[in-house]
Amino acid sequence: MKNRRFLSLSIVWSILMLTVLVCASVTAFAAEQKTSGTEASSEASYVEASTQTLSEAEQAQRIAEELHQSAEKEEPAVTAFLKTMESDHAYLEGLEYRLKTVPSLSRKILLLANKYGETPEEAKSRIDDALRYTLIIEEPYYTAGVKETLDSIISKGYTLTEFDNYWANDERAYQGINSSLTCPGGMVFELQFHTPISYETKGEKTHVYYEIIRDENASEEEKEQARQKHDALFALIPVPEGIRDLSYDLEKQKTVDVKSAETESS
Repeated sequence: MKNRRFLSLSIVWSILMLTVLVCASVTAFAAEQKTSGTEASSEASYVEASTQTLSEAEQAQRIAEELHQSAEKEEPAVTAFLKTMESDHAYLEGLEYRLKTVPSLSRKILLLANKYGETPEEAKSRIDDALRYTLIIEEPYYTAGVKETLDSIISKGYTLTEFDNYWANDERAYQGINSSLTCPGGMVFELQFHTPISYETKGEKTHVYYEIIRDENASEEEKEQARQKHDALFALIPVPEGIRDLSYDLEKQKTVDVKSAETESS
């Protein structure tokens, strides 16, 4: 009888101990799973955040590649069209550089984003030279040539979105006209107007100084010396007659002679 009671007590005790061990194991497993789940959640959040905060350099690279692809697609038609603007006194120059490279586009996107406090995606809309051209017009025909060329381009369904006449800007040494035009299909391209001398000056004669001016590693003294030499060369360029009075009404898509407009208003 005693043996049976002892045996029963032993069995009960064993069951109790087994129950305690099982409960402890379940609790430990649950705690481990909770910790693992938290770590996994944290890791997932980090990965998600890393994806969302793709570096600006990577964003700029992606946007630059997209712009370059669009420019490549539209380039043949735009080039062929602009060649019809050539004449005995006007010709396209530097066509080998008509497509801006992806690294140059990416660098410009980052510079614009930093300058205007924007994201690379927002700065994308400021890029107008993924496709760019230069029309050289001989000095005696320059002013009339710019007007006639733009009028002709606009008559074919293109829209002038920017017109910067640096001949009339006394705060800038650079001489020339930079314009932006939008194709009927939406592609934006840059068209610069130069005389033979202003084109040569902005290229071969001053490029070395331009690179020093924008070199982050150059000292302020070096930059100032380069700037003076750069500006002095541009100051030697003959200014085409009447060009300082040429402006453009972007709303009316019409060239404006500033002097004539001032005379009429007075």
